[in-house]
This record gives sequence, structure tokens and C-alpha cells, in this order.
Amino acid sequence: MACPPRLPEGIRAILLHGTADDVVPIEGSRALARDAGPGVQLWEIAGGDHPLNACLEDGTLERAIAAALALP
Repeated sequence: MACPPRLPEGIRAILLHGTADDVVPIEGSRALARDAGPGVQLWEIAGGDHPLNACLEDGTLERAIAAALALP
């Protein structure tokens, strides 16, 4: 059995994951964010599918980039 993926220690990141993603289960992103520490945030995009096209259309991607740049 493979080890679950982990993010590098001390990383600053924002993970975007659609709640309607039918390709990659959101539980994996929840676990990554939970185990990664305070520098990682998970933004759950309500109704977002796998490619997260809505993030490009509604400005979520731009807000995520701005928030990631502002992380301590």
C-alpha cells in the first residue's frame, strides 16, 4: 500500500477543490490540508467540478492567488 501524499513541511499553499468533483475525491484534499499545517488552506468550491471552470469565470482563482501571495 502506498503512503498517502503529503505536502512539504512549511509550504504555503491554497488548495482549490470542487465539491462536485467526480474524478478526485475531495477527502484527499481535506486530508492534505489538515495534515500540512497552518500555511495551507483548502478552499472548497461549492458545486465545482474537476476542471473548476467556474473558478476562472467568477474570480475565485484570482482571489486564491492573491490570498496565497499574502500567506505568512
